[in-house]
Amino acid sequence: MILEIYKYQPYLEKCFSQIKTDLAISPVFLKTPIRAAALLDVYFIAIAVSSLMERDIRKAMRGAGITRLPLYPEARETSALTAQRVLEAFASVGWHEFQRGAETICFPLEMSDLQKKLLGLLGLSVWDYGQLPNRCLRGVR
Repeated sequence: MILEIYKYQPYLEKCFSQIKTDLAISPVFLKTPIRAAALLDVYFIAIAVSSLMERDIRKAMRGAGITRLPLYPEARETSALTAQRVLEAFASVGWHEFQRGAETICFPLEMSDLQKKLLGLLGLSVWDYGQLPNRCLRGVR
């Protein structure tokens, strides 16, 4: 039992190294120990969510027979997907709206084929991802 826990240590340390890098955590000065414990809980949840995202997308890739996706710069392919790379793929996605008199003008949410494929592997649709206000749902592609 103790040996099994010891062998798991590198995976645990990898997750905590992600706290310092991927989640961009900077020093926080808290006044009470209970706040420090609460912040640690939030970090733990963030690590768990990113790990589950990685697991789900890799499992879906195996199921779909996909071995590599172009997530690195210059669209280089990788088989070792990380939550950070998946989230970076969506950095350019956004929607915009402005008011012209009483009318709201919305620009449609446009996604690349890679972004749509990643959403599909995660079991989401463009509609799920965008959650645009009803006034902007016309023309979503």
